[in-house]
Amino acid sequence: MTISVVFFAAAREVTGCDRLELSLADAATIADVKRELRDLYPDLESVLKNSMWSINCDYAVERDTIPTGAEVGLILPVSGG
Repeated sequence: MTISVVFFAAAREVTGCDRLELSLADAATIADVKRELRDLYPDLESVLKNSMWSINCDYAVERDTIPTGAEVGLILPVSGG
């Protein structure tokens, strides 16, 4: 199956793109996406540790299954005051 991964802020800087198409096995999870991104972008590791995820604009956790054609967002923590 093919999905789109959307990058923001530091993740965009590390990957050099704001969107990436990934081919994954059917019934892949967010954990599978994380593994694939670690393989493609080893420098992304520190960003992945503290990130949240979304599937089609709904928050997701590592065990959530991703439907074919979904948009997966890598959401970074935000700080400020």
